[in-house]
Amino acid sequence: MATLAPTAPETEQTADVPAVRLTGIRRSFGDVVAVAGVDLDIGAGEFFTLLGPSGSGKTTTLRVIAGFERPDAGRVELQGVDVTRVAPAQRAVNTIFQDYALFPGRPSASFSGRSYRRPSSRAACSRSRSRSTR
Repeated sequence: MATLAPTAPETEQTADVPAVRLTGIRRSFGDVVAVAGVDLDIGAGEFFTLLGPSGSGKTTTLRVIAGFERPDAGRVELQGVDVTRVAPAQRAVNTIFQDYALFPGRPSASFSGRSYRRPSSRAACSRSRSRSTR
Protein backbone atom coordinates (compact mmCIF):
# COMPACT_ATOMS: atom_id res chain seq x y z
CA MET A 1 0.00 0.00 0.00
CA ALA A 2 1.31 3.45 -0.84
CA THR A 3 0.30 5.09 2.44
CA LEU A 4 3.53 4.51 4.32
CA ALA A 5 6.73 6.50 3.98
CA PRO A 6 9.28 5.06 1.60
CA THR A 7 11.40 2.42 3.25
CA ALA A 8 15.08 1.73 3.03
CA PRO A 9 16.16 -0.96 0.56
CA GLU A 10 15.41 -4.51 1.69
CA THR A 11 18.68 -5.18 3.45
CA GLU A 12 19.66 -6.25 6.93
CA GLN A 13 19.22 -3.54 9.53
CA THR A 14 22.69 -2.48 10.59
CA ALA A 15 23.70 -0.81 13.82
CA ASP A 16 24.80 2.34 11.98
CA VAL A 17 21.27 3.08 10.68
CA PRO A 18 19.07 4.13 13.61
CA ALA A 19 15.31 3.60 13.63
CA VAL A 20 14.88 7.34 14.34
CA ARG A 21 17.45 10.04 13.63
CA LEU A 22 16.98 13.74 14.26
CA THR A 23 19.66 16.06 12.95
CA GLY A 24 19.71 19.76 13.85
CA ILE A 25 15.98 19.98 14.56
CA ARG A 26 14.73 23.47 15.33
CA ARG A 27 11.10 24.49 15.85
CA SER A 28 9.86 27.87 16.99
CA PHE A 29 6.48 29.43 17.47
CA GLY A 30 6.84 33.16 16.83
CA ASP A 31 9.56 34.43 19.15
CA VAL A 32 9.48 31.29 21.32
CA VAL A 33 12.04 28.63 20.41
CA ALA A 34 10.53 25.31 21.51
CA VAL A 35 13.31 23.05 20.18
CA ALA A 36 16.79 24.24 19.27
CA GLY A 37 19.41 22.08 17.58
CA VAL A 38 18.25 18.61 18.64
CA ASP A 39 20.42 15.74 17.45
CA LEU A 40 19.15 12.29 18.44
CA ASP A 41 19.61 8.68 17.37
CA ILE A 42 17.29 5.91 18.60
CA GLY A 43 18.32 2.40 17.63
CA ALA A 44 15.96 -0.29 16.35
CA GLY A 45 14.32 -2.06 19.28
CA GLU A 46 15.71 0.46 21.75
CA PHE A 47 13.52 1.57 24.66
CA PHE A 48 13.74 5.36 24.79
CA THR A 49 12.32 7.86 27.27
CA LEU A 50 12.23 11.62 26.76
CA LEU A 51 12.19 13.40 30.12
CA GLY A 52 12.26 17.07 31.03
CA PRO A 53 10.37 19.85 32.76
CA SER A 54 7.23 21.43 31.37
CA GLY A 55 8.00 23.60 28.36
CA SER A 56 11.31 21.93 27.54
CA GLY A 57 10.23 20.77 24.05
CA LYS A 58 9.41 17.09 24.68
CA THR A 59 5.99 17.13 23.04
CA THR A 60 7.17 19.35 20.19
CA THR A 61 10.03 16.93 19.48
CA LEU A 62 7.62 13.98 19.39
CA ARG A 63 5.24 15.93 17.17
CA VAL A 64 8.12 16.64 14.76
CA ILE A 65 8.96 12.92 14.62
CA ALA A 66 5.30 12.05 13.94
CA GLY A 67 4.98 14.81 11.32
CA PHE A 68 2.36 16.89 13.16
CA GLU A 69 4.87 19.76 13.33
CA ARG A 70 7.25 20.65 10.51
CA PRO A 71 10.70 21.68 11.76
CA ASP A 72 12.02 25.13 10.85
CA ALA A 73 15.40 23.51 10.30
CA GLY A 74 16.89 20.03 10.45
CA ARG A 75 16.13 16.56 9.22
CA VAL A 76 13.96 13.64 10.43
CA GLU A 77 14.91 10.14 9.30
CA LEU A 78 13.03 6.91 9.94
CA GLN A 79 15.11 3.79 9.23
CA GLY A 80 17.52 5.82 7.12
CA VAL A 81 14.84 7.51 4.98
CA ASP A 82 14.34 11.29 5.13
CA VAL A 83 10.68 11.90 6.11
CA THR A 84 11.04 15.56 7.09
CA ARG A 85 8.45 16.67 4.50
CA VAL A 86 6.31 13.48 4.54
CA ALA A 87 2.73 13.78 5.85
CA PRO A 88 1.91 12.20 9.24
CA ALA A 89 -0.43 9.59 7.71
CA GLN A 90 2.39 8.43 5.45
CA ARG A 91 4.89 7.81 8.27
CA ALA A 92 5.18 4.47 10.03
CA VAL A 93 4.84 6.21 13.42
CA ASN A 94 2.07 5.81 16.01
CA THR A 95 1.05 8.47 18.49
CA ILE A 96 -0.94 8.33 21.71
CA PHE A 97 -2.10 11.81 22.64
CA GLN A 98 -1.67 13.03 26.19
CA ASP A 99 -5.03 14.80 26.09
CA TYR A 100 -8.23 14.73 24.05
CA ALA A 101 -6.59 16.26 21.00
CA LEU A 102 -8.74 14.44 18.44
CA PHE A 103 -12.14 14.55 20.15
CA PRO A 104 -12.18 17.36 22.71
CA GLY A 105 -15.01 17.14 25.19
CA ARG A 106 -15.68 13.47 24.55
CA PRO A 107 -14.65 11.13 27.37
CA SER A 108 -12.70 8.03 26.38
CA ALA A 109 -15.38 5.75 27.86
CA SER A 110 -17.77 6.93 25.13
CA PHE A 111 -15.65 5.08 22.53
CA SER A 112 -16.18 1.65 24.09
CA GLY A 113 -19.80 1.21 23.07
CA ARG A 114 -20.87 0.75 26.69
CA SER A 115 -22.09 3.26 29.20
CA TYR A 116 -20.06 3.33 32.38
CA ARG A 117 -22.22 5.88 34.16
CA ARG A 118 -23.04 5.00 37.71
CA PRO A 119 -26.67 5.21 38.71
CA SER A 120 -27.53 8.24 40.76
CA SER A 121 -27.55 7.67 44.51
CA ARG A 122 -31.33 8.24 44.55
CA ALA A 123 -31.90 5.48 41.97
CA ALA A 124 -29.58 3.13 43.86
CA CYS A 125 -31.41 3.81 47.15
CA SER A 126 -34.86 3.19 45.67
CA ARG A 127 -33.70 -0.11 44.13
CA SER A 128 -32.26 -1.31 47.43
CA ARG A 129 -35.48 -0.34 49.27
CA SER A 130 -37.68 -2.20 46.81
CA ARG A 131 -35.53 -5.33 47.19
CA SER A 132 -35.65 -5.18 50.99
CA THR A 133 -39.46 -4.85 51.11
CA ARG A 134 -40.10 -8.00 49.06
